[in-house]
Amino acid sequence: MSYATDKFIGDAAKEVGVNSHTIRYWCNEFPQIAPDRGRGNRRVFTELDIKMLKEVKNLLYNKGYKVGGLKKLLRSDNELLLRRVTYNNDQEHKVNTDRSHNNDIVMQLNTIVADIARCLDNVKD
Repeated sequence: MSYATDKFIGDAAKEVGVNSHTIRYWCNEFPQIAPDRGRGNRRVFTELDIKMLKEVKNLLYNKGYKVGGLKKLLRSDNELLLRRVTYNNDQEHKVNTDRSHNNDIVMQLNTIVADIARCLDNVKD
């Protein structure tokens, strides 16, 4: 494996939450999922491959698509899966950024409240 985040099929299956044979089937059915082959012709999945597998799982298990319907959809729009993964990743980054920004605001408000409390203590004296 070339990168620390690359995974063989067993680890990818655990992360996606399906069996290895399901991933092999999806790789055969959806050409957008094309993991590299490593030593011994073993599939090596990158983080992008795993995100695409998770999105396929989401579309099949949660959104109600059948394999044939999803194949047809992806055949008509070859970049759809990649766009969905990229969009979801951007949304996740936005949520994390918003959360970080909110934490900064809370810290600033806590500082202001502490300053006001000190001022009120000084007024009492």
